[in-house]
Amino acid sequence: MDLLSSLKSLYLQSNLISGNVPSEIGFMTILENLDMGGNNLSEHLPTELGLLGNVKQLGLVFNSFSGPITSKLPAFTSHSSMTCPTMR
Repeated sequence: MDLLSSLKSLYLQSNLISGNVPSEIGFMTILENLDMGGNNLSEHLPTELGLLGNVKQLGLVFNSFSGPITSKLPAFTSHSSMTCPTMR
């Protein structure tokens, strides 16, 4: 992930990605836009998502996540947007 440390936008929506979200994504601290919606991601969201302090747009809808999410997501300002799934 070191090579991606200066990445500001990552759009992975609708790519048939399965499995869980790698915890290392939380160390991409410059990331502003992250969209992983429309895949087959599952399991719990990693707590490291809370490290994404610069995120302005986060898309996670249309996946198969389970478990709580409220304490794991970054704090969003009024200039941010988030599309989040309903958790099972």
